[in-house]
Amino acid sequence: DERFGSVVETLHNLWIEYMKQQLADTKSSREAKSTLSLEKRKKIASLLTVSEHIGMPVAILECPSRRHFVNSRCVVVGETKETLKVAMIQKFSLKRTKQTTGENVRSNPPQPRWKIAMMPKRGTVFEVTLPLMDNDKS
Repeated sequence: DERFGSVVETLHNLWIEYMKQQLADTKSSREAKSTLSLEKRKKIASLLTVSEHIGMPVAILECPSRRHFVNSRCVVVGETKETLKVAMIQKFSLKRTKQTTGENVRSNPPQPRWKIAMMPKRGTVFEVTLPLMDNDKS
């Protein structure tokens, strides 16, 4: 789980840098969502449609076939024509060991447990948060 989490984090960081480069042309990443012109919104939506999705952080807002994943936050780790393979932290597991006194104590900090799920693209609504750009590069 720890190594997998490291891979997911690396994919996510690479996607953030990739999107910063892609968004540099729009010069709109620091503008509030409500102040973006319709033209800029369309350009960003088009960019997201054709850009690389692996590493992209998403929140699942609607999914008719996997309702139990609604409101989950995850990272895309694979993609096919009709699905996204996402990784999400399921819950924390506590590793316990017995000391000589016989008491259960926590030996390590909680470790995240990763869950991998295939999400259909059709009918599923994903929310994507775009990375902010540094102002001094404009």
